[in-house]
This record gives sequence, C-alpha cells and structure tokens, in this order.
Amino acid sequence: MIHLLRSLKSYQLVSALLVLNLVAVSLQFKTNRGETVLKSICANLFLPLASTAGGAMAALGDWLSAFRTVRELKDENLALKRRLAEARIQQQLMEERLDRSASLERMVRVLPEFGQDAVLAMVTMRGFQVWDRTLTIRGGYQDGVVPDLPVLDTRGVVGRIQLAGPAHSQVALVTNAGFALAGIIQSRGIRGIIHGAGRYHLKFDYVHIAAPVKTGDWIHTSGDDGIFPPGLIVGRIIEADQSGQYFQEIKVQPAVDASRCRYVFVLKRTAGAAP
Repeated sequence: MIHLLRSLKSYQLVSALLVLNLVAVSLQFKTNRGETVLKSICANLFLPLASTAGGAMAALGDWLSAFRTVRELKDENLALKRRLAEARIQQQLMEERLDRSASLERMVRVLPEFGQDAVLAMVTMRGFQVWDRTLTIRGGYQDGVVPDLPVLDTRGVVGRIQLAGPAHSQVALVTNAGFALAGIIQSRGIRGIIHGAGRYHLKFDYVHIAAPVKTGDWIHTSGDDGIFPPGLIVGRIIEADQSGQYFQEIKVQPAVDASRCRYVFVLKRTAGAAP
C-alpha cells in the first residue's frame, strides 16, 4: 500500500483524496425522506434480502405450525382408534355375556322337562374342521356322561357324546360326515335316515321318490335308532330333488347352529334304555 502511494504523483493523490472526500460528504446528504444517502443505499441493498428472509422465516413458521397440528391430529386419531377398539371389545364381551346368560336361562326353563335324565353342561371349546366338527363340554363319566349319549339344546339335536373323560367330554356334531340317526316328518309320517353332509347341512336319505315331501317340512327324531328319543327337532327341509330313480335327494338345514351353543343337555338315557 505504501509502495502504491509512493508511486502516485502528487496531483493524482490529491485528486483521489478529493474524490473520496466528495463521496463521504455526499453520503451524509439527506434524501427527501430525511435519511442519509448512505442509509438509503444500505436500505435499498439489504431491504429486499431482509424481506425475502422474513418471508422465508414466516413460511417456515407456518409449516412448523401445520406440522405440529397434523401431528396432534394424528395422535388424537390414534387415541380415538384405540378407544374405539376397546369399546368394541367391551361390546363383544357384553354381548357374549348376554348371549350366555340368555342361553343358560333357556336351559334352566327346559331342564325340568327331562328330570334326572339330563346333565346341563357348559361348552368349553370348539373344534370346527370341515368334515369333523366337535364341541368339548364340561362333564364326564363322573357325572354319568358316557359315549353315544344324545346331546341337544333347547332348539334341537346337537350331536352325541364321542369321547368321555373324567370331567370333560367331546361331542360329535350331527352335521359331521358319517353321523346318522333315524328321522321322521311327523306331519306326513315319512321316515328316513338323517346323515351329516359335512359343513353345515344334513341329508334326509332313503325317502321314496313318490313321498309327498315339501320344502319347509320339519324333521324330528323317530327313536328307531335306539339312541335318540323320539320327537326331538333335527332340522328343516330346504331342498327336495325328486328327479332320481328310486329315492329323493333332500337337503336339510340343522335346527341348531353349534357355533352359537353355550350350554347343552346330555341325555343320560338313550331311546333304547329302560327308564
């Protein structure tokens, strides 16, 4: 810097100083708004930048506020979903209790009709496979429950005892493939054999092609099989195909939906046993 000053001639140095002085003096002049020129220049240079930065900060603040609002709404939504799920569980439990209470009440009303020949048992487990559906009940040979005893509820036949343990037993359902019992359409005196068709239906077999079977007829136990006493409801005919050569193909809807059973009766005396 000193070398540069020394290299300048005196008139050049004086001229430079005069220019700098004029610039400094002019910067002190005030504009029409009462501001100095220097301040006005700085304002014009930095005001747009400050305005842009302020807008960016305001936008960032709005975004953060919106983010917090969305987060709060999301948390509230999750909390509401949890409360709704808990309420649904409580409702299901309440419906389960009411259903079980109503089932027990029906059983208690019907129980005197069977006297000492029936054991009231609670269903503790369900095994619903396609072709072999079972119920596990609380009641075993200590309570007089043995294999092949009829099992029913207030609506009709459920099945029969398949296995009996000391305190629990397994019930084979009437809809199981291979299950068979003697049935009759009481209003028409038409007899046949009821077979489990698997899943949720029954078949009423060995009914002559000319027998006057109609959709809606109810089928009861006839007592001819020596296990189920006569007069118990088994199901209702929902389809009767009379296009065969000798026998009709009759489809029956069971009277009892075993998936809804809460309590059942076990008849300790079969149709063929002495009273």
